[in-house]
Amino acid sequence: MIFSENIKQFLGRIYRHEVHNSVAYSQISNFLDVEGYKNLAKYYADWSSHETEHSVKVREFCNTNNINIDMSIAIEGLDINLKNMPITHFVIITVDTENETTDLYSELLEMGKNEKNTFTERFALDFILEQIEETEKALGIFDSVNNIGANKGMLQLFDNTFGD
Repeated sequence: MIFSENIKQFLGRIYRHEVHNSVAYSQISNFLDVEGYKNLAKYYADWSSHETEHSVKVREFCNTNNINIDMSIAIEGLDINLKNMPITHFVIITVDTENETTDLYSELLEMGKNEKNTFTERFALDFILEQIEETEKALGIFDSVNNIGANKGMLQLFDNTFGD
């Protein structure tokens, strides 16, 4: 299958985005751990690993199809400042991140359709289906934490029952 330059560049963008997600969730995990929310911290550490797996799948798809992508990412440009934000800000970052990811894969799907590239379409569709689960997960955490608010005691209770 021949891939257009447009799709090749976009796959590089998606790869970098998935790496960014992994680092973002790792940073959230660290923040939650330091704040004493051990179960949520572990959950986000696992989520970070899952995002790394996504980046590997994108890279492997590109390698299998002889697509050389730009893998460089500026981690220093990662702007997740949780220290000066309300304790609950991490859930906003999570929902925004998952929505952006879904939008990227949806755009890739459209590119595949427009170029009649079924490999790209199937690849994007598989990720979109997974993104539905990821977004539901993010929205579930958002709803719970948003309902609790900044009450650290209630957040600790949520954290204590989170892993169950």
